[in-house]
Amino acid sequence: MRINDLETSKSGRVFVYNKTDPIGTVCMTIVSGEGVSVALRIPKTWVPVEISEQVDKQGLLKSHSFRQAVFNGTLDLVPVDDALEVLESKEGRSEYNSMRERMRIIASGATQATSSNEVEDAQEEAQRLSPQVIEIMENDTLTDESRYNSLRTIEAQLSVDDCKYIARKASHANLRKYVEGLSPKKK
Repeated sequence: MRINDLETSKSGRVFVYNKTDPIGTVCMTIVSGEGVSVALRIPKTWVPVEISEQVDKQGLLKSHSFRQAVFNGTLDLVPVDDALEVLESKEGRSEYNSMRERMRIIASGATQATSSNEVEDAQEEAQRLSPQVIEIMENDTLTDESRYNSLRTIEAQLSVDDCKYIARKASHANLRKYVEGLSPKKK
């Protein structure tokens, strides 16, 4: 299944296989169709994962990170009928329930390790940030130079919060220096 098949599909459900090699959980931040940032986690398992439970189809289709992950083979789109066939089998249900329990335990551990104030602060910050900035900074397929060039195209739209977020997330000194130079202009 390809992205254009997903675009033309009448179903709002989206299933994928995590095809990472070496094995690992795929994590990316996606901005939903309602403009809310969602941390998408796709574990490595042999059953299809319904990611539309985490992020709506519209948000997935708008996400460069998601499209890139499908294009480069990290994620494999699965037709809804095929996914349901696997998930409705006895073995599929068992693996799916086991995978959901593993993800629940991981999520509860992360929640316990983070104070409720930190979670609320992170949620508030995500609401103040430009979805474009989140997409650029969370896209692991971009180089620092690509991030820099992408940010330059939206420079006039960057808020103070966007600049602080970029400076905190930037791993390259030149990118941090660039955004720190913008910050005083935004005050």
